[in-house]
Amino acid sequence: MIVVITFVLKRKKLKTGILKVLAYFDLFDYPVSAEEIMILLENPIGKKELLEDLGQLVQAQCLFRFGEFYSLRDDPSSEKKRLDGNKRAKPLIAIGSRIASFLFRFPFVRGVALSGSLSKNFAEENADIDLFIITKTNRLWVARTLLHLFKKLTYLTGNQHWYCMNYFIDEDALLIEEKNIFTATELITLMPKFGAEAFVQFFRVNDWTNQFFPNYQVKE
Repeated sequence: MIVVITFVLKRKKLKTGILKVLAYFDLFDYPVSAEEIMILLENPIGKKELLEDLGQLVQAQCLFRFGEFYSLRDDPSSEKKRLDGNKRAKPLIAIGSRIASFLFRFPFVRGVALSGSLSKNFAEENADIDLFIITKTNRLWVARTLLHLFKKLTYLTGNQHWYCMNYFIDEDALLIEEKNIFTATELITLMPKFGAEAFVQFFRVNDWTNQFFPNYQVKE
């Protein structure tokens, strides 16, 4: 009897976790696949278990399935919106990689990653390229100043939206203090481009994200 109750409670908790993942991405009207849900769940789960729970939630109309994606909204157009956004992201990620390569050559820059919606392989029309930058110890403000002086030049060519350097962090202060599911989601979806050593250390220091996403595997 105790085993049965434990099993039921476990499955109930997993279903609640699934709905929490969908609720997060519902803020951006972004349906997610079963594989993405599995990575972002707060509890370990097998693929078979997950598909069973998703099927039951769809049957109960707690969520809706469109193609390979799941959403809290009964909106079939969300599948096309996502696929279009994924398609727009592909060339922007290529551009972002070239930009990261260029910025990595600036003094005191130790690592460059794509962040924001692009790191989640999605881009709206006229999307920005958001960048996450790790700098040398005690050189954050110098590096930041140099990079933003360069950015002023990009206004002359109208490409300033490709250089949205939104987050700088010192390699001697890699720990992100704000430990919640939203911050954890942003961290694990970062798309490192240059500075492998810096990002290996960054993810190691911020392994607290495992508390929220035990199914996630750190990017190589």
